[in-house]
Amino acid sequence: MADTLAVDDLLGVEALAEHRAALAARPNDAVELYLVGRLEGERGGERFVAAARVDPTLAWAHHGLGWSAMTSRHYPQALQHAQRALELARDGWERTYFTQTVARYYALADQPRRAIEVLNARLEATDLAVIDAVELGVQAAGLELGLVFQPEYASGWRRALRLLRECDLTDSEVEDLVRRMRVLRTSEATALELSLALAARPGRQRDRERARLLLDQRPSALALGLLNRAARDGGEAQRAGPVLRAARFAAGQFAVAVDEWLADLPRVVLDERGLPRDERLAAVVASARACEPSPSAATLDALGAALIRAGWFREARSVAAVLAAQDLERALALEDQAAAGQQLLLEWQRVVDSIDRDPRSTRAPWDRPTAAEPIRSLDALLEALAPPLAAARALLPGTSDPAELAEQLRNSPRLRFGALAAVVHPGPRFSAADERAGLGVEGEPVGGLAAQMAELGRFALIGELAGDRPDGTILARVHVEERSGEHLGVPFRGAVAWCEGADVPSRAGRLGAEISGAALHEGYWIDIDTVRRERAPWERAAREFIDGQGSPRARRALESRGLVLVTPPDKPEQRRFERRDASILLGAADRVRLAVLLDRLRERGEARVSLDELVEMTAVHEEGHLCDRERFLPLGKNLLGALRLLADAGFSPAGLARRLEYRAQLVALCVAPDPRVPLVSVLQSGDSNGPSVTPHADAYRELLVDLLAVLDRDLERRPARWSMLDSGRVLAHQLHRLSPEDVREWARLAARRAGLVGR
Repeated sequence: MADTLAVDDLLGVEALAEHRAALAARPNDAVELYLVGRLEGERGGERFVAAARVDPTLAWAHHGLGWSAMTSRHYPQALQHAQRALELARDGWERTYFTQTVARYYALADQPRRAIEVLNARLEATDLAVIDAVELGVQAAGLELGLVFQPEYASGWRRALRLLRECDLTDSEVEDLVRRMRVLRTSEATALELSLALAARPGRQRDRERARLLLDQRPSALALGLLNRAARDGGEAQRAGPVLRAARFAAGQFAVAVDEWLADLPRVVLDERGLPRDERLAAVVASARACEPSPSAATLDALGAALIRAGWFREARSVAAVLAAQDLERALALEDQAAAGQQLLLEWQRVVDSIDRDPRSTRAPWDRPTAAEPIRSLDALLEALAPPLAAARALLPGTSDPAELAEQLRNSPRLRFGALAAVVHPGPRFSAADERAGLGVEGEPVGGLAAQMAELGRFALIGELAGDRPDGTILARVHVEERSGEHLGVPFRGAVAWCEGADVPSRAGRLGAEISGAALHEGYWIDIDTVRRERAPWERAAREFIDGQGSPRARRALESRGLVLVTPPDKPEQRRFERRDASILLGAADRVRLAVLLDRLRERGEARVSLDELVEMTAVHEEGHLCDRERFLPLGKNLLGALRLLADAGFSPAGLARRLEYRAQLVALCVAPDPRVPLVSVLQSGDSNGPSVTPHADAYRELLVDLLAVLDRDLERRPARWSMLDSGRVLAHQLHRLSPEDVREWARLAARRAGLVGR
């Protein structure tokens, strides 16, 4: 626990140095071997082996061996060691802790039912403390809820409801359980059941989740009260975005809602007047403001029409509720259209959910099948989207003929990447490359799915990889524009879709990944709402480390010089390997984060990173992908370069995905206004362990290893240039000492070695 507190203070390096000194004095102390190993990350495996050899009865040594095997994805070995630790547990707390570990490894090994069995067995033990029973129950419920369309999902739902009703859970536990419970869009009855369970005990996250549930069902001013109470209890500012905006509308605060929303949008989607660049959204703002101070039936009707055109269906239902007091017929017409739009998105979510359904599975009682046959192809997915769209079109503008809509969607233009993948053209217009490929005339609107999404104020990316099931995501659109430029001498050009929240998450999103953007065809999309959440760790660091007393805690953390190298100077190769080590980071990401914040405090009087900067950083990363498209597509354009890229990726799709993310983030490090901000993301991934839903974490870990090697080589060649670094210490622990221009120069050295700098 003392070590954990030191790591929280970003003093983990110092704690490790102290333990190493203690171990030097007592080299056969099994406990000290374990404590050193747990701070050494990937390199700690040898310490755990030694600890188990010195004292085979020390459960923690076997626990450490299991952790090492897990990080290498050797799950059978991880389970073997974890089960041995459980056998050697000394008391009830250790038995619970090691049981949780065994269950976690079973889940990682794709054996969730075995994990649930292990947890259930421990839950029946007589030496189980109440608080431990809660933790085990939350873990079991999460696993059961992960078995979507299986019988366990229903039992997980019941277990989660009981936990929410009867136990004081942490905010993160509440958030995780509710997210899993809402993977399948629930019926009104089950939503009410969940809302009542959340209301059974106080809590900030409970209030937030109740507000979302209320807004999903119907307009309710209670949602705004819950969000305000959650913010007040947490001592934090209210977050603008789709949820707060919908809550403001539900409370009749139309002008306040749009003004708050505008104030928390990146400037890239606003014009010189501070209004949305999208005409439909600008019309919503104007109509909402026209309702002040007291709306008439005419102004409410105009606002409702603008909201329907923009695809803001939840907000339109709120306007209909207010309009009903003045003009019932027009209010009912608006309510019907808005409800049809909401129902369409719910049905599309069910369609995408059903892609992952096992046809032999048992459905939860509230789940309705959306297709007679399991969806296994892109054609089948497009056809399955047509019936819900036809039902909605009975009330919304456009054709409502199911056969005609199915044909339109099925005939959507598609982008094909050899035999690797196919993507439905997301639009909104054909490019010059599309015209060369015979897809359509440059500048003309894309038909089919893209046209339907544009009418609904949405943006969709739907496609399939070879040998895999199709997948898709549908996002609320804020603005679409053409962007062009160059990075590192390589041009890019494409359509950029600025979006705000996923109505239908992709498979990775449904599994919990936070996806802020993705490159596609000759463009990319950015989810502004996900990027908003990336401010949280920066704000938390400022709140916890920087205060009015001169930030002594932050300065203490930044005084860290890094671990001293233990390899003697007469072994230069081993010493170089130790200096470049990227396996023991111990808060390196947060030290760089603090350095950025303190610099901002001195220079600007405010320790913060803005939404504009985070959005631009995300955009630059995606533009790095577009530069690679310019290099390698069409496939015959640069065959030798493409083959070299595939060879670097090990000729595997997963390896290729990692390599592309590696290259895009390296571009961001070279051209971001403050490259330390994307460096924090790289270091965070290096500090994480275990598998990830997306390729980014593994890609960034590989990038960090290569970056440190480049820095070390240049440090040896030009020691005066890098005088702020100590060659006798681990480099990864000293990166907070680099300025923005230091990081940029370092990244450009790496980019040249990777062949990313154009001629």
